[in-house]
Amino acid sequence: MKLSLINPSRGKKAKGDFWDFKFEKKILGQTSLIPLFLPTIAGATPRDVETKIIDEKVEEINFDEKVDIVGIGGMTSNISRAYEIADEYRSRGVKVVLGGIHASMMPEEALTHADTVVVGEADCLWPEVISDFKENRLKDIYKFTSYPNPEDIPIPRHDLVKSDRYVINQVQTTRGCPFDCEFCSVKVFSGPQFRLKKIDRIIEEIESLQDSYNINVFGYKLKSPKTLLFADDNLYGNKSHSKKLLEAIIPMKLTDWYCQASINLGKDKEILSMMKQAGCHSMIIGIESVISETLAGYDKKINRVDEYAECLANIQSAGIKVLGSFVLGGDEEDDTVFEKTIKFIRDNNIVYSMVNILTPLPGTRLFKRLDEEGRIINKNWEDYNFETVCFQPKKMSAKALEDGRRWINKEIYSLNDIQKRYDNFMDMKTIKEVTGFEESFTTMSVKEKAYSALLLMKIFYYLNNEQRNFLLNMLKDNFDGKETNLGNTIWSIGFNEYASKL
Repeated sequence: MKLSLINPSRGKKAKGDFWDFKFEKKILGQTSLIPLFLPTIAGATPRDVETKIIDEKVEEINFDEKVDIVGIGGMTSNISRAYEIADEYRSRGVKVVLGGIHASMMPEEALTHADTVVVGEADCLWPEVISDFKENRLKDIYKFTSYPNPEDIPIPRHDLVKSDRYVINQVQTTRGCPFDCEFCSVKVFSGPQFRLKKIDRIIEEIESLQDSYNINVFGYKLKSPKTLLFADDNLYGNKSHSKKLLEAIIPMKLTDWYCQASINLGKDKEILSMMKQAGCHSMIIGIESVISETLAGYDKKINRVDEYAECLANIQSAGIKVLGSFVLGGDEEDDTVFEKTIKFIRDNNIVYSMVNILTPLPGTRLFKRLDEEGRIINKNWEDYNFETVCFQPKKMSAKALEDGRRWINKEIYSLNDIQKRYDNFMDMKTIKEVTGFEESFTTMSVKEKAYSALLLMKIFYYLNNEQRNFLLNMLKDNFDGKETNLGNTIWSIGFNEYASKL
């Protein structure tokens, strides 16, 4: 029996999004990360099933390849492409199972494109789906009656992932969220309680990962270390568990990982110190809005605007960069929010920011409210990409909201702006560390040094003059012993490229 597990792209007409890493793919051949559901469901598949993972972000689907059943996962932004893929396979007589967060919120819609829909977390349901397929008795819908115990979830099959295509590894240590932000679907999908993996199990997963990837430089495979992402929605959701995890990974001497966390982590200097000691370099923080009334409307109770500056300063003083996540378009916001957001990012030296448009995802309280108010203007799911306005804002036009977001991105991702915020972040750090760059360079073989130089020449070829100057400045900082690396520099240039093409 042959099974293909598929992550759809957003379709050929889709523009690049913030996490597409199109620039990195062009110059290095790699993208950011593979959706964790693919190796996770592969891990839950019985070993007698020949299983293949296909990520359409990095490879084409061969519909002519012999397969008995396919499992397709999708978010709202790529569900239309998921439906196209499903329809193509079904036209060839192949059974199709659809799952993921959109299909779970809209199972009847999904069922028009599939033989079976899995509602909710599929890990513990999947063996039953496979067994029923073998017995030719697939149900229309499979729905778990309770949330899976993390200890019952098999270790993901990272061995099936085309690891050299990705620069980031992922490990998930918890599931669920007790908060109930109006625009978020995590709680409705994964439940209101934090479910915790045992620390030994997490360490086992980390150790199972391939810790480097190969960059193809004119036929030579140049090895580069991977970044690790703790893929929890909030690594600080359970302080006791977080502390035990950090105590366990400090001896592993990880040097390059990041996570998502709530802003209140900025009050906990003990945990921040442990995180830096354990190798954390960056943190995604859901700042959401700089307007207190907007936060109240989102029901984002843990965020307080008057505490932002102190929390962010504490995180950055610990030597951890902040990637701030913002949501524009709340009912209390007019077009002055754009300038206020730019000022906030600059004043707080937030090196990277992800600026989203408020998006009413199916299953959220926001979708229900705006639908009842008749304010949803677009149900073309491919536009639910956090960059397109799909509802009527209260205090500005849809065009003003899209234009304002575009303006913010162009301002904060000008290379001069990135450089200033990065330099200010470096001045804020109270923890100074040796980067190890000189040591890593001197221990390279002559061949590795030669191909590293060729890689830099290749990168320079794709850059404009402003980007070349930025790269040279960052490389100089690297040689001077500052905490920079080529990966973060390319990341910065990639975001600059993304913003310039909005």
